[in-house]
Amino acid sequence: LQDKNVYDGLWKTLMEGEDSQACIEHLEKVVRMIGLDSETTQLCRQHNHMRADKLPAPLRAKYLSQMSRNPGMHPLFWDLGMWFISGRADSKSQVSSLNQLYAAAAISNLLLVERVKVWAEATGGLFSCRVADGEEHEFVKWTDAMQDEALMARVKWPGLK
Repeated sequence: LQDKNVYDGLWKTLMEGEDSQACIEHLEKVVRMIGLDSETTQLCRQHNHMRADKLPAPLRAKYLSQMSRNPGMHPLFWDLGMWFISGRADSKSQVSSLNQLYAAAAISNLLLVERVKVWAEATGGLFSCRVADGEEHEFVKWTDAMQDEALMARVKWPGLK
């Protein structure tokens, strides 16, 4: 209910200004013009990735055989038994809420941070680090931060966007 009230208040504020109303009307015309307002269009639908663990047995075996030669999937997904096929959308599994997208982004962010740490270790990469006395930042080598827990705790990781 609180979210609804905030949204309603924001919408009311937006609709009070003539410029805002004109922008929203223009956006409505553009959506109609390119055909995204049609119930039959599938151009603007988000689907989950196809999962190999849901494939029929022969296709699943073929996929696993290919993946064993070229393991490009994070071990976490192997351990969970959730084998997503890169670049393949599952037309029978539409994303139905913003929560699904946010959860996927949160997991992706965690996996990306782990991958960035590996890259930084291999290449001598630097990270922004908070300085104890204020807003200033310094840069530290990840290999140095890995060996010093206090320094590692000061590394500034980007937030989820």
